[in-house]
Amino acid sequence: MAGSATELETPPEATAPEESGSAPASSETETAADVPTLGLYSPWAPDPLRSRLAAYGYELGDDDEAKGTAAAIVVSTRYAPPEAVSQVCAMETTDLPVIILTHPAGEATAAALMACGGTAIVAEGNEEAIRLHVDEGPPEEDVLETYAQRLERLGNGDSAPAVFDRDPASNLPGPAALAERLAALSQAGTVPRYGAVKVLGSPTGRLGREATKLLKRRLGSQMQQACRIRGADIFSVGDDEFAVLAEILAADEFASLGREMSSIASTFAPDRSAPLVLAMGHAGPETGSDVATVRELAERGLAACVDGSLGERIVGADSLTRVFSATTELEALLQAVEVVEQDDPSGPGHGLRVERIVADLGQRLGLEGRRLAAVRLAARLHDLGKIHVPADERFPEGDGSQAYRSHPRLGADIVRIPAGTVVADAIAGHHEHWDGSGFPDGTEGTDIPFEARILAVADALDRWSSPPETTVDALVKIKEGAGSRFDPTVVAVLEDR
Repeated sequence: MAGSATELETPPEATAPEESGSAPASSETETAADVPTLGLYSPWAPDPLRSRLAAYGYELGDDDEAKGTAAAIVVSTRYAPPEAVSQVCAMETTDLPVIILTHPAGEATAAALMACGGTAIVAEGNEEAIRLHVDEGPPEEDVLETYAQRLERLGNGDSAPAVFDRDPASNLPGPAALAERLAALSQAGTVPRYGAVKVLGSPTGRLGREATKLLKRRLGSQMQQACRIRGADIFSVGDDEFAVLAEILAADEFASLGREMSSIASTFAPDRSAPLVLAMGHAGPETGSDVATVRELAERGLAACVDGSLGERIVGADSLTRVFSATTELEALLQAVEVVEQDDPSGPGHGLRVERIVADLGQRLGLEGRRLAAVRLAARLHDLGKIHVPADERFPEGDGSQAYRSHPRLGADIVRIPAGTVVADAIAGHHEHWDGSGFPDGTEGTDIPFEARILAVADALDRWSSPPETTVDALVKIKEGAGSRFDPTVVAVLEDR
């Protein structure tokens, strides 16, 4: 019979991070005396970057003297030149942390910079965290919070809508028309302004089918008219979800259009109670260099608006807050894992497959809420530390080199501040063995974090199931390792799957 999580010495529940203001410090609200100056070295430090970081008490230098006295090196994905990756790799930076300051749409560049020596990722809008990485401050867990919200949205049935040319309810062009328009823009090299829109407070069953259809038709018609006046197009992409495209509107004009559509929605109260509420995230060419990126950024903004984490209903990708920044950091970390997985013999998507196994095992062992989200995030990121291991040493057949055996700790160090202690400890311990023969620390038994013990079994199941081996072969090997390599309780749950 499989045991439960309560039978083991398990870590305490992960606690939610303390709320803090999302607006950056500024010279108008905080004097230099209040924020100790922190010297940083940046090989590429244009005036906009200097001004942005000066608000947080950071002094940037770009000469040898500054490098000699700096507390860290900062590389901005927004300002670094194309050759930044090779130049940072060539620097003598072994004694200084290399912090990658990432802008929305700069996640791929951040992942590449991490692969050649970056030690931490901080998103624009969360520059205060640079001090935490330099001084090894307390975890923030913003990335974990963002990941947990994403899991909740997916769990609530978020999925790709059915494709059709015109929505019969609103009479607006549908997802197929949107896809065709985006493809044409992409082919022409045009980056539009994209708005992801959702109407909250849909009518309940008290409205009949025809009344509901009429309401959606009138709402769609009025929003379409508002868009046409401003030279924009609106598409219906799902139940109460819309997309707005404009090729010439500026960000403030697009935000004004969003507020106008919000005002239109508020005139409808289908249940004779609270009016409809409209939320919109939008992005344009100033925050993304291609069609796919601006759409992704707009949808991220919408997700944050809908779950209430921003405290706003209309938000642009260039109006960053801590929550929105955490999304950027999460995406950059996931892209760094993809860099590692390019040559993984288990095939691309190893982290995602392990995350799915961990989700099943964790639920069977009684984990839920933020704690289950933490172990799932740890599974997605568990091989992140290999980005600092030479490519030809990342996937050994045996025990591996010393560099390979250090990857759990390297990965934990990268995620501890943005994702929290539970995630970091699970990553640090996922190669420890129940009998103490594992690495990097030789921890044994219940001294190994419970999440790490779950992750160890899930990781082995996916790796040992790779062709020519089968899942049956993997289960036999894991069962043989119960009590030596693996926690017997976790293995018992695995056998019951």
